[in-house]
Amino acid sequence: MKIIFKHLSICLLFIFLATSSFGQLYINNKQLKDSSENTLSLRFENTYFIKDNEYSSQLLNNETYIGLFAKPTLEYYFTKNTKVNVGVFLLRYSGLNNFSKVTPIFSVQQRITKHLDLVMGSIYGNDYHQLDEPIFKIENYFTNNVEYGAQFLYHSKYFDSDLWLNWEKYIFIGDPYQEQFHLGWRSNIKYNINSLSISIPIQFYTLHKGGTIDSCPAPVISILNGVGGINFKYNFNKNTSLSIRPTVYLYNAISHPKSGPYALKLTNGEAYYLNLLFKSKYIDAIVGYWYARDFVAPRGEYLFQSLSIKDPSYYQKYRKVVPFKLIFKYPINKYIKLQLRTDDYYNVIDKVIDPSYSLFLIINQDFFITKIKENPR
Repeated sequence: MKIIFKHLSICLLFIFLATSSFGQLYINNKQLKDSSENTLSLRFENTYFIKDNEYSSQLLNNETYIGLFAKPTLEYYFTKNTKVNVGVFLLRYSGLNNFSKVTPIFSVQQRITKHLDLVMGSIYGNDYHQLDEPIFKIENYFTNNVEYGAQFLYHSKYFDSDLWLNWEKYIFIGDPYQEQFHLGWRSNIKYNINSLSISIPIQFYTLHKGGTIDSCPAPVISILNGVGGINFKYNFNKNTSLSIRPTVYLYNAISHPKSGPYALKLTNGEAYYLNLLFKSKYIDAIVGYWYARDFVAPRGEYLFQSLSIKDPSYYQKYRKVVPFKLIFKYPINKYIKLQLRTDDYYNVIDKVIDPSYSLFLIINQDFFITKIKENPR
């Protein structure tokens, strides 16, 4: 717990300092609605997915994901500053008779100031964090969609921030496994000059496994990934832009055993990533160059890393990868989106291409049920 509060205190301090200094993905339901006091609605989030990874790399296995998840919740505003969601998350892979995950959803969102919100329970997780692919792979969107913990969201004209604690495994005294949580912080300092947008993204993502009351013999391990860079974006019009983004990535094992069966093979590393992004209403295209030395990210895309989950003995100290991504987007309406994408990763050292093909149908809509009148006292 000391580790949590140490990192959390540093991040919170920075957020509040930034608040005084400065005043994505699909994030419309992050914002509380001023006109929704005492209203009850049904929010329906549903994604159908197919992702076929045709990899020949020694770093990981070929995998095909096909299925759907649904997250229906009842959404109630006690006041314009307090919202509660209650529902369920359901994940089912095609070809299985039962759901692979059934998780209850309970969350409360409280507006603290004009720009700062607190979320507790089921937080806005996964793709809402807007973490970079090298430290948070695409598959997490459906394999680990639900996150439970606490979250601070800050949004203003010049600064956005998402600070969260995702507690993945809770333990009782004598449990044979360790507690596990992720602590993350994603921020973006931004400034516009006519059609040019300049932003400075900063990301930290920490994995911690440990605990003092379990019976598991494994030692405490804490792993940190850090990201920093600058993004230049030229906006041709409302829907079309061109961005260039040089970024630095760091890996550091903050706490780990020095020797023995649980010792980590790599304890620090770094990477450099330059990518060019063309974005339009219907098509996005991304090309980049990745250079890394001993880089590791437990939740990231393994094609960017030096260690293999397919063959524990395989190790590639330096990684040189040219990613190319082509994304076709079709907005069926305001609430339904269809996305077809191809993600290709050219391994410069081994001279092979590892392709992936995906299809997503995403539904996200809320339906007004009623406005509840308060009982007179």
